[in-house]
Amino acid sequence: MAQAVVNRTGGVEVNGRLLFGMDAELALKQEAKYDHALERSIHRWIEQVLGNPIEPSDDLPEALKSGVVLVKLVNAIQPGIIKSYNKRDIPLMHMENIKLYLEACWKLGVPSAELFVSSDLYQRRGLPQVLQNLSSLSRLAASLASYSGPLLDSSKKSAAASKPVKHWELNFEAPKLVTDMEGAGGEEAQRLR
Repeated sequence: MAQAVVNRTGGVEVNGRLLFGMDAELALKQEAKYDHALERSIHRWIEQVLGNPIEPSDDLPEALKSGVVLVKLVNAIQPGIIKSYNKRDIPLMHMENIKLYLEACWKLGVPSAELFVSSDLYQRRGLPQVLQNLSSLSRLAASLASYSGPLLDSSKKSAAASKPVKHWELNFEAPKLVTDMEGAGGEEAQRLR
């Protein structure tokens, strides 16, 4: 009895690269988790918040890659949260802009579990996490009294909207380093214990 081959990893092209074996299977799994309808919805929401179209219009991750759109988005939600950002078209500056955006999200109260790593967006390795972060930012914006702009379809302003997470400041003293406890005098050793 002949069985159909279910392993399609004889060579899969992902983001312009031909992948094989485990890499191809992971790429296929990642693609299966990606929600294209959510991407289109988020794309429309960002354009509404910013008030102008973002380019390229058919590839949201590419439009967000430089981090400039993300910085403008979070500044539209909370004006002045990012004072300055990098406008130069250099990969290092792009990664810095993404980092500034993620820090601003954290300051606003987006839960840590809904943040992403810069490479998730820049190298397209975790695009579902990027979409999750943007959805979370929209839900958070809905709960901010200072924000009255457009919302994602799934985000509605209500008393039941998620509230920003409080971040507590913890002050830790630097560890006391003693390399030779025996060499410390009796009084000094007692003080360090």
